[in-house]
Amino acid sequence: MEFEPTSEKPSTSTGGSIVDYLNSQKQDSSITARKKLAAQYGIANYTGTAAQNITLLNKLKASSAPKPTVPTNPFAGKKLASKVNGLRFYNKPSWADKDVVGTVNKGVGFPTVLAKVNVAGSPQYKVQNSKGATFYITASDKYVELKAK
Repeated sequence: MEFEPTSEKPSTSTGGSIVDYLNSQKQDSSITARKKLAAQYGIANYTGTAAQNITLLNKLKASSAPKPTVPTNPFAGKKLASKVNGLRFYNKPSWADKDVVGTVNKGVGFPTVLAKVNVAGSPQYKVQNSKGATFYITASDKYVELKAK
């Protein structure tokens, strides 16, 4: 029987080297990728020396990787309330009359603030109502206020 080589090598890594370990994890093992990993793990001036590779390998295996930071919503825990009667809100980021979908009165507003967006040089809040529909309303503190939920 004739042996046919395969295009993929089976992983024979025991994790003895940083390159073997990264390859076994299906990660880029290039020096550039290792420099980025080293920086994430606090290894300064990484050049790929044996000592640096061992340190990086140990940190990777210990899963001491800094968790990717998830951007937090600066408006979490806040609700929006109108300071005036008849404040218009829009179905998209716009100030056009044709995009007005309703109004809110003083003390009434939206339970969820998602973001602050710039519309033609003026800020609007991207908000959600209690049913999950998204709207846009002025972010001017003359007309609205953010309150704790």
